Amino acid sequence: MSEGVVWINGEFVRENEAVISIRDPGFIYGDAVFDTARTFNGEIFKLDAHLDRLWMSCRYIALDPPMTQAELGDITREVAERNYRSTPAGEDLWVTQRVTRGRATAGTPSVPTVIVETTPLPLRERARYFMHGIPVVLPSVRRTPPWALSPRAKTHNYLNMVVAQNESTRAVPGAWPILLDEFGNVCEGLGSNIFTVVDGVLRTPGDSHILAGVSRATTLELTRARSGSRRTRPRSPRTTWRRPTRRFSPPRRCAFAPSRRSTGESCAIRACPVRSPSGSSERGSTWWGSTSSRSTPSSSRSPTWARPQDERQRANKRERG
Repeated sequence: MSEGVVWINGEFVRENEAVISIRDPGFIYGDAVFDTARTFNGEIFKLDAHLDRLWMSCRYIALDPPMTQAELGDITREVAERNYRSTPAGEDLWVTQRVTRGRATAGTPSVPTVIVETTPLPLRERARYFMHGIPVVLPSVRRTPPWALSPRAKTHNYLNMVVAQNESTRAVPGAWPILLDEFGNVCEGLGSNIFTVVDGVLRTPGDSHILAGVSRATTLELTRARSGSRRTRPRSPRTTWRRPTRRFSPPRRCAFAPSRRSTGESCAIRACPVRSPSGSSERGSTWWGSTSSRSTPSSSRSPTWARPQDERQRANKRERG
């Protein structure tokens, strides 16, 4: 595939011509948000849902995009269409929008930098995962708690995940991390939500400590439609990673793929030693939370999920319960 086209601050340019200021807070502090969808046969999957989440992320960090959501949607489709023309047959793209704080000049407020770009999906490289499973580990690094920084806002600060990925790679080359939360509950991976099948029931961690992906929501919708039930399951009793009969790492990174431990045994995970908040050692025992949904927040106030104190109260209530 030839070098793609990027839209940046009102212009379509070649990727190697796209530049931002070294003073941009998005580069210096990670003061920026993004969202990524993928294409299927060139068509962007649920773009409107991804843009809804991008706008919620902007509100979380008090960032006002210099365009409407519909305008950015049109730009995104144009970028994807241009780049898909040069994509080899049978392959697809990740499509990403980024909004940074933008550089402020003396006496004038900052103007956000907006970027839309695409990346070829590495489907050939990851084909083995669909056949043999993804090697995964539970690193000692815990997911950032929601009372410190909401996991539901997609910001440019991914160091929590990067450090976990580095530890996992050192433990098992090529492995993907699955992070636990501060209480030792299973959370999510880097760019992936987790599903497991226990006794024929599809389960997934609750959404208080994770970025609830668009593909995750789609999976739950399809599952409920097939089962004929709209009810969500309450939190299950504590279980171990060896109990599930199937385990999947869905959404954006692979669509859906099974996981395995590094020795090749299906449906098991190698756990690095982790330490619970109380100081005791454990090896990745899990709570499976409910899959309750939340209403879309209004634009006139901060999203409900953006209030760290609320997340902390909910977490404490769950632990007491």
